[in-house]
Amino acid sequence: MGSVTRASLDQKLALAKRCSHEGVMAGAKAAVVATVAAAVPTLASVRMLPWAKTNLNPTAQALIISTAAGMAYFIEADKTVPPPIQSLFLSPFTYPEESVSNSNLKSPPITNKQTKNRRRSEIIKEKRMDTSRRQSGIQQLLAAEQEAQQIVNAARNAKMARLRQAKEEAEREITAYRAQMEAEFQKKVAESSGDSGANVKRLEQETEEKIANLKQQAAAISPDVVSMLLRHVTSVKN
Repeated sequence: MGSVTRASLDQKLALAKRCSHEGVMAGAKAAVVATVAAAVPTLASVRMLPWAKTNLNPTAQALIISTAAGMAYFIEADKTVPPPIQSLFLSPFTYPEESVSNSNLKSPPITNKQTKNRRRSEIIKEKRMDTSRRQSGIQQLLAAEQEAQQIVNAARNAKMARLRQAKEEAEREITAYRAQMEAEFQKKVAESSGDSGANVKRLEQETEEKIANLKQQAAAISPDVVSMLLRHVTSVKN
């Protein structure tokens, strides 16, 4: 297998550039053919293998591709270059993996049975999705119901706690009021029915004053008024 060096390729390309397109096409053609003859084995090996699997480093790959691009101009201008060399430079690179992947794109025709099977699988998938969504909705409803029940229970417990607190406060107030009223009642009873001499003397004095007042009012009434009242009371109406 021939080998190509960067120096030899640069030298031959420089020689081709120095040749005039009109006057020295033969010299340019000779340089191109010589370069092609040396590069054909390497280029052929590169065409048949992916870049990831080739033994060439990236610098050599770039050099070969740039050289091929420059040679394509001369080959396109002069069709006397042998057809194998023309096809090598004028046709795009293809790799076995690319051919295989491209062939995989051509799928066989779909039959009615395959269509039915695909449709059946789609229907089964849709049913499973519907079932999953329905179950998810049921779970969400149950969770919402439980949350609502918890809120109701919390509100009921808070209300009962407030009622118990209010009842206890009312009972304390009633007990205090009863104690106060009982104390006042006992105080009044003690003052009115006490055994002390001051209370007895005060009650006797009040009684005497009331009796004297009644006697004074009775003395102010004349006998005529008394007889008139008696006659009016004892008279019988027909």
